[in-house]
This record gives sequence, C-alpha cells and structure tokens, in this order.
Amino acid sequence: MDTANLKKMIADKIDKIEDEEVLMSLDIIVNELVNGRQDFYDELPDKVKNDIEEAQQELDKGKGIPHEQVMNEIKARYKKS
Repeated sequence: MDTANLKKMIADKIDKIEDEEVLMSLDIIVNELVNGRQDFYDELPDKVKNDIEEAQQELDKGKGIPHEQVMNEIKARYKKS
C-alpha cells in the first residue's frame, strides 16, 4: 500500500470517531510526531490521566499480568505451525 492510500485510510477511520477525548488524544499524538517528541502527559484529557493513574495503582498493588507472561502467551497463540 502506498503512503497516500494509507493516509486516506487512516483519515477515513479518524473521521468516524465521535469521542472528543479520543480525538484530543490523537491530536496530541499527531502533534508530537510532527513537532518532535515532547512530554505530552500534561496535555492529555483528565479522564485519560485518571485512567493511567488508576492502572499504575493497580500494578503497584500486584494486580495485572507481567509483561513477560503476556508476551509468552501472545507468542504461543500466534506461533507459526
């Protein structure tokens, strides 16, 4: 697929998104890519920040699945036969 078609496909998908917080997050990501990496955490919507903080607290309490375990499960599931 060429770059122009890929850009159109992505734009078409984005055009269907109605959630303003998702659109704001995408805007931050795109700006980061265009303008260079910056610490964009402060620009995230409050809901996204709260979700990140809640997830971090759960991980600190030992909830969640270790990265290595997830990777092993994914590799096993999609292992070529």
